[in-house]
Amino acid sequence: MAVYGGGIAGGDIMITSSRVLDNTAAYGGGIYSDGDVTLTATTVTGNNATSSTARGGGILGDDVAVTSSTVSGNTAVFGGGIFAYGDVVVTTSTVAQNRAVSNG
Repeated sequence: MAVYGGGIAGGDIMITSSRVLDNTAAYGGGIYSDGDVTLTATTVTGNNATSSTARGGGILGDDVAVTSSTVSGNTAVFGGGIFAYGDVVVTTSTVAQNRAVSNG
């Protein structure tokens, strides 16, 4: 199991017309960024962040922008779907059926 980003890990991350599915990591189950995350026409689903202080089941990053995308069915202790240290902007997207033990 990955410690950071079961599907994708890196600095600033831009993803278009893709799927990030069924990944597991201690932090950022699907996507872990130590910078900004920008998603367009992308699905992030079925990902899990598993540490006792896990953040971002689907996405963990600084500023997160989600456009025409779906973030669903992800789990973590904090921020089941999205955990951001900065701003989150969601436009024409679905963020649903994510699960967090605490704070979203």
